Amino acid sequence: MSNVAATPPISFRSVSRKRFLRSRPVVLVVDDDADSRRIYRQYLRAMGCRVLTAADGRMAVRKAVASIPDVVIMDLAMPYLDGWEATRILKRRVATRRIPIIAMSAVSSARDSARAVGCDAYLAKPCLPELVWWEIRVVLQDAGVMWGEMTSRRASASRTSG
Repeated sequence: MSNVAATPPISFRSVSRKRFLRSRPVVLVVDDDADSRRIYRQYLRAMGCRVLTAADGRMAVRKAVASIPDVVIMDLAMPYLDGWEATRILKRRVATRRIPIIAMSAVSSARDSARAVGCDAYLAKPCLPELVWWEIRVVLQDAGVMWGEMTSRRASASRTSG
């Protein structure tokens, strides 16, 4: 007799509505402030995330398309290509439209416009890394992403976009 506990059967319906991460969640942190990127990167790594960073919207779009992160933390006011336009671009692309995006801004009136362009959540700056980590977990759960032994969205997106 095996010592392994029996696992309940998983219906196809529950599997199709949830995405599973094989390993640590991949977070793309986008901010033109180098100190903010460093602080969030260090904290999220300590929480077990794999962290990518970008200093502006153009770099964010490139990195998101290339790596298909599990969530994006997007500063809205940045040079070259701001977070609003970067979000619009990511939400229009098939491979990236389902990636949850958490907007961050020091502009208090940005909440509604962030939601209007497709951001899934909004945090006011300055924002403690602990709150960012909490919001990441909330949006991943809302998106049906679970840490588990099954395939990740990154794997399925790379198969469908190739």
